[in-house]
Amino acid sequence: MFPLKDTIGSLKKPLMTYAIIAVNILIFIIQISLSGQKVAVGTQVWNGMNAFTFQFGMISARFTDSAYAQSFRAAFPGSVPALFTVFTAMFLHSGWLHLISNLWALWIFGDNVEDRMGHWRFLLFYILAGLAGNLMFFVSSLFTKIPLVGASGAIAGVMGAYLVLFPFAKVRTLFILFIFPYIVDIAAPIYLGVWFILQFFNGATSMLGRSGTSSVAYWAHIGGFVFGLLAFRWFLSKERVARIG
Repeated sequence: MFPLKDTIGSLKKPLMTYAIIAVNILIFIIQISLSGQKVAVGTQVWNGMNAFTFQFGMISARFTDSAYAQSFRAAFPGSVPALFTVFTAMFLHSGWLHLISNLWALWIFGDNVEDRMGHWRFLLFYILAGLAGNLMFFVSSLFTKIPLVGASGAIAGVMGAYLVLFPFAKVRTLFILFIFPYIVDIAAPIYLGVWFILQFFNGATSMLGRSGTSSVAYWAHIGGFVFGLLAFRWFLSKERVARIG
């Protein structure tokens, strides 16, 4: 189920959505530019991109495991404080597919939400949704030593706001059934509702696994989405609130 476009056009250019996409691409270019470098991490030699990810991704164990936090500081002297990574993690990505899938969803849903909020309110909403998603991931994976990276928590917040703001929109969606592609228009509440249910199911299933973790941060998606559903009104003008109240 891959979204291609929605049926709602924006009245103004989504300048902040463009800016967020550009920043994410720029930082990812910086990430991959480091992949050919070798970095000394303690007594080991790491790929530069991996070292960058560990320094700026959010690692729950840096907050909950004092021994790990101490060894981390020894391995990465001068690294940013752990608290700062709750913010920086949302601008990192693990690969091209991760980057493209996230930014494509932002491209589809972000312009309309920004249209209702305005540029700067949308930026604040986006960042807070990302923080909410990252904090939800932290609660679900308190002792993991795997870095959390990605904008998906923030983008999930945008999707949550979109669900309420545009209940009559449709999402043109690509399905692959066996080897045959199908394109259908799905009502936005159904598309986003099914997406959320899948995130919740996969998140719950991942916690029942042996390690309690997954390579996909489902709980960051859930946290961001719920934040978007509940908090979007605070970022709208009075006129917008009246229209949906």
